[in-house]
Amino acid sequence: MSRLKTILKQCRYWLDAHTYKLPEPNGAIILNYHHIIPDDQMETNLLFGYSHRVSSFETQVKWLSKHFKNSLDFSVQKSFVITFDDCSQHTFEMAVPILEKYGIKAHLFMVENTIGKTIWIDRYFFWLSYTPAGKYHLFDKEYTLGSHRSRIAAHQKLWSLYTTNVEFQEILNEMDKAFPYSNLETESIRLKKRLNTLTTEQCHKLKEMGHFVGFHSQNHEQLSKIETEKLMLECEPKEKILFNSNTFAIPFGGLNDYNQTVLTAIKKAGFNSILLNHPKRANNKVYGRLNLPDTSNRYAIQYCVKRYLKSIA
Repeated sequence: MSRLKTILKQCRYWLDAHTYKLPEPNGAIILNYHHIIPDDQMETNLLFGYSHRVSSFETQVKWLSKHFKNSLDFSVQKSFVITFDDCSQHTFEMAVPILEKYGIKAHLFMVENTIGKTIWIDRYFFWLSYTPAGKYHLFDKEYTLGSHRSRIAAHQKLWSLYTTNVEFQEILNEMDKAFPYSNLETESIRLKKRLNTLTTEQCHKLKEMGHFVGFHSQNHEQLSKIETEKLMLECEPKEKILFNSNTFAIPFGGLNDYNQTVLTAIKKAGFNSILLNHPKRANNKVYGRLNLPDTSNRYAIQYCVKRYLKSIA
């Protein structure tokens, strides 16, 4: 059944590509990536669920360069803008050489309090992905980890707690009590370049190369759930000299991760433009982004770009 679905999906992409022309964009196509992983190191789990293979990334960059001009300006017509959130060591080592190969400059957004370290959400997905199969107690409830599906189910329950009234540090503490992170040391070493973000020195290097290093909040919290005073602190860089962009990329960036209070706080912090993490028509310099799937299929790429263009028209 899974194979049949894949075949039908490929047929849909092919048919769409040969039936409907690529529409003219009336603004920039803004793409968002997270982690660019060597093909032979890609894994199917929660931690790698928002990553792209090197081969997929290069194919997408090549396709975009063929059809549109590259820009760093979100308002330039018939252009594409590449952005990255979180930015692991893998992204610096794997994505930046591809950008240089095709003469592309990009926006790379960093979580300031975890520069050179592991962002909490990656520690969270790391635990869910690599803790051995078994039953674990968190917040007085039992969670079964085993198959990929069971780990997604556990994530959905824990995420519901986080988005209501539980702090992310409380969840990490519960995870550590249920199965210590130290017991995953071997995996931590193996995945170091995926888990650790860029260093300060690498951020400065990117700026020297002509890229924009942007602010992605202090701790990568869900901004819509925190109080106003804390919200302002999350939206304000401490070391402004590190960033050469006046754009703010909202953590997570989904429909439930921001509201008007969040947008106002970001503008008060001095940012001119704001990036979301889902397609949305630009309004008052708030821009939606396209997250392409991890694919090298040019028909699939074109299919997704078409739908994004329709959503922002």
